[in-house]
Amino acid sequence: MSVPPPVATERYGVVTRALHWGTVILVIAAWGLGIVLEDIPRELRATPVSIHFTLGVTILTLAALRVLWRLAARDHLPGEPGLMGRVRDAMHLSLISILVAMPVTGLMMPWSRGRDVALLGGVSIPAPFTVPGGGLWHGTHEVLAYLLATLVAGHFAAALYHHLVMRDGVLRRMLPARQAA
Repeated sequence: MSVPPPVATERYGVVTRALHWGTVILVIAAWGLGIVLEDIPRELRATPVSIHFTLGVTILTLAALRVLWRLAARDHLPGEPGLMGRVRDAMHLSLISILVAMPVTGLMMPWSRGRDVALLGGVSIPAPFTVPGGGLWHGTHEVLAYLLATLVAGHFAAALYHHLVMRDGVLRRMLPARQAA
């Protein structure tokens, strides 16, 4: 007879949840816009590209904040020991690494051509240096986008597995608390 896993009742803190779900929303928006950018006529692309860059820089900022928050607040909850815990840790490290690498490769595309990055509101990030490999940066950015989608699908599947199969409350840790009726 197997013993059911303990039910996780403690939620992540509000800052951790806000950083997580804010990142989710921004990644979906950046991904969606990135997909349609190629179909927008070149003469109409300036604003959508600025929006895409702004989303990317915001994602990069949130990723840095997530790392700092995790180190400073110790808000993360303990997880499974053994192989499941190592897989979870590898997944989280991979996700945060890509959330840093994607915006960096995105910034490198115009910088490799000596161009500034135009953000919304007339803000621009000047090219700090000239780097070679414009096409390489674009290709890497695209590969990372597909890798991120694959990792997000795995992360989502693991959350559903915990919720529907293991019934251990892991998914509820990241969801907002329900108000009692």
